[in-house]
Amino acid sequence: GNPLAPNGESENAVWDSDFWAVYHLAEEGDGTSNEFKDSTSNRIHGRGGSGDSDKTPERVLCDFGYGQIFDGNDFIELALSDELKMSPTYTVSAWFKTTEAPGERGTILHTGRSTDLQTANHYFWYQNDNANFWAATGGWIYRTNKAMSTDTWYYMTGKHEGAGGDIKMYLNGSLVDSEPIPSNAYTGWTHKSNLGSDNMTRYFFDGTICEARFSATERSDAWIKFEYENMADPTSVMSWGEEQGT
Repeated sequence: GNPLAPNGESENAVWDSDFWAVYHLAEEGDGTSNEFKDSTSNRIHGRGGSGDSDKTPERVLCDFGYGQIFDGNDFIELALSDELKMSPTYTVSAWFKTTEAPGERGTILHTGRSTDLQTANHYFWYQNDNANFWAATGGWIYRTNKAMSTDTWYYMTGKHEGAGGDIKMYLNGSLVDSEPIPSNAYTGWTHKSNLGSDNMTRYFFDGTICEARFSATERSDAWIKFEYENMADPTSVMSWGEEQGT
């Protein structure tokens, strides 16, 4: 690169202001408050095991830098914040791979009410070789409809388009399921959010999570596809020219 180019790094800046929270999950945790950093200016940081080092995931090298390996007993509790009250339109995503397909539900990410879990929830889980997206008022479940392999990276995205729209699930940048949003859907509850378990610290995930993102908008299909390609195979969506002179 050009050694005279100014440093353009901004540790709190992400692509746009519609991101509620972005977790790169590159930290080494031990249960300390605010140890897993939200890269947005909202600073909705996370704490391993809610302060218990034995329930804090371990940092591991993954295909995209670092991630966190969850051993079926670990979780990250995210700080309570009004920004993570789901708006009528939103998009959530995460990279993950599982080391063992659990018979019980293994939760990748969950935000929702801390009581009455059947009424208002938005979360991803992996169960019996299927990825699932459950959103809002009781029981909208979306599966990939194809076998998924252990020890393989997947990029999962859930999108909620708001009143009159659809709820959609994407896997590796491609749409796999879509259904109309029922009229009784609602958002904006007293909430709590976790990575690696549900927000009542059950249904633990056994595998690795690398990069989790929450957006307060419905991302386009092209955006979702680009986010996948940009990490899975950047050369497929970007090309590089010759170094420019000073």
